[in-house]
Amino acid sequence: MRVASIDIGTNTCLLLIADVTPDGTLSVVYQEDCYTRLGQGVDGSKNLHPAAIERVMTALTAYKQQADAHGVDAVVIGATSASRDAANRHILVGRARDELGLDYRVIAGEEEARLSFLGALSAFPDLDRAVVLDIGGGSTELITGRRTDDRAQGGIEIEHRVSLDVGAVRLTERCFATIPPSASDIATARCLVADALTAVPLDGPLPLLGASGTTRALAKLVAPSNPWQDVPAADIRVWSERLLTLTPDAVLALNPEIMHGRSDVLAAGVLILDLVCTTGGFAAYRPSPRGLRYGLALDWALRHA
Repeated sequence: MRVASIDIGTNTCLLLIADVTPDGTLSVVYQEDCYTRLGQGVDGSKNLHPAAIERVMTALTAYKQQADAHGVDAVVIGATSASRDAANRHILVGRARDELGLDYRVIAGEEEARLSFLGALSAFPDLDRAVVLDIGGGSTELITGRRTDDRAQGGIEIEHRVSLDVGAVRLTERCFATIPPSASDIATARCLVADALTAVPLDGPLPLLGASGTTRALAKLVAPSNPWQDVPAADIRVWSERLLTLTPDAVLALNPEIMHGRSDVLAAGVLILDLVCTTGGFAAYRPSPRGLRYGLALDWALRHA
């Protein structure tokens, strides 16, 4: 089966076209990323900005054309935090349906966590149990789970999952009056994230998989020649402190290719990552090349096998 899955987040809109077999084997045919910043102002207004809606519609139009050109059997959409929080999300849901014939599906935080875990773990067939961290623009998912023989659940069992109401875009808009932020703004952000993490059971001895653009971008800063190796907690702290002193232009200059679209919010994302590692006692994290859009494709294929 050939599936097109689209992850519509607070900051990004991500396309994956893949061939997926009933046993869960996934082969990438085509993928594309763009930065639509759907969450622009959502934390304060609780509504999607008209310009953000247009950016997402432009991306969906292009992605629908790619799906048609590649002859997919289905297009699956998973819209996350910004869409969940916006009172006027029906505008985007309706336009996607009426103009493009797409089912704009807004998924709950716990479902996002399950699918992110399914996607991230599929990149590591040697791991039987792990914690997956997905730092989005509007929310952060933490999922502990293990591999099983239950194909009905995608071959995984979720032991604990939680969706936190903090993400790179939301934290930046809520706490950073200026960029770089002041010392008091940084302290406020740290307290906000620390408070959100107090009720989260984290298991430092387990491998921590980073399944988000934030974790992949940081890995490329730490080790440009080998960005898929484990990133030590000490390096996370060093880069977190450094990024919090830089302007968006200075962050972009570090690596324009990977910082485009996230240069103003990366510092907040890495701050969240730093506090997760500190709170959970993780010595390092392993960046995963797969995340929610892979979970969407695998889940659809397993349900329709």
